[in-house]
Amino acid sequence: MRRKRVSISLIFIVIIGIGIMLFVKDNSYKNTVVRIQTINVNFKSKEISSYDVLSNGKIQKSHIPHNFGTAEKIKIDRNIVGTYTRKNQTHLRLLKKIPLYDQKKHKVDDTNYWKMINSIIKNVHFDIYKLTLFRVGKHYYAYVQVNQWILDAGTLYEFNPKSNNLKKLCDLDGKEIVNISR
Repeated sequence: MRRKRVSISLIFIVIIGIGIMLFVKDNSYKNTVVRIQTINVNFKSKEISSYDVLSNGKIQKSHIPHNFGTAEKIKIDRNIVGTYTRKNQTHLRLLKKIPLYDQKKHKVDDTNYWKMINSIIKNVHFDIYKLTLFRVGKHYYAYVQVNQWILDAGTLYEFNPKSNNLKKLCDLDGKEIVNISR
């Protein structure tokens, strides 16, 4: 009888341990990296929706109210970047360097934006349709919408100016990012 109780207790402890490990593992990949506000590009309505960008590369509609400050936003003229093909792969090149202006029409002299543009040119292998750069505090982001005919595909990247590293955060389809918050 005593042996049966010990066996049942051990089985119970093992099941609880496995459950805790699965719960921790499952939730560790769902940490919010950044919050975004988007508009749907396929509809005339420009209703803003909020999403959490998760560490696993997915987005999740945000149901928790979040105080979005206004990130510094720079829309880049797509004509500063040209494309060429080498070994059946599209490559980008900088055609001209122009002054950058934020959403308030103020000139921006932050050299990290040009570092980010050069990193995008080096790492993105699609024709760019829209390029929007964001800065939230000391964090830099780029939303790159590529020209793929009928698709409205875009990718959000985070840029580390110290290492010149461009990290892909998530893909978006049919959405345009209008604001970012941490």
